[in-house]
Amino acid sequence: MKDKKVPTEVQPIKEVAEKMDSKFLVDLTIKSRKVYLQGVIDEGTVKSVTEELMLMDSINHDPITLFINSPGGLVTGTLSIIDTMELIKSEVHTVVVGHACSGLH
Repeated sequence: MKDKKVPTEVQPIKEVAEKMDSKFLVDLTIKSRKVYLQGVIDEGTVKSVTEELMLMDSINHDPITLFINSPGGLVTGTLSIIDTMELIKSEVHTVVVGHACSGLH
């Protein structure tokens, strides 16, 4: 039996994700029907979340889970996400992980 080396360090998830094929990660996210809203709600966050919701809805109308961990941000951005949730045919379930504060700017 050959000796197998046991890793002595665990790679941070970010390093592992960077090495993975980005197409694989996108496919995995779409198949799992999960969207993550993390951090301040700004133009970039809004663009990402709304695009993911609309993409998943265009594939099929199965329920989508939106995980939120945000200190809030732009009111217009928050309203854009809400409008998108109401516009698409897929039911969107929201789960707060950490905290979810309102848009105030």
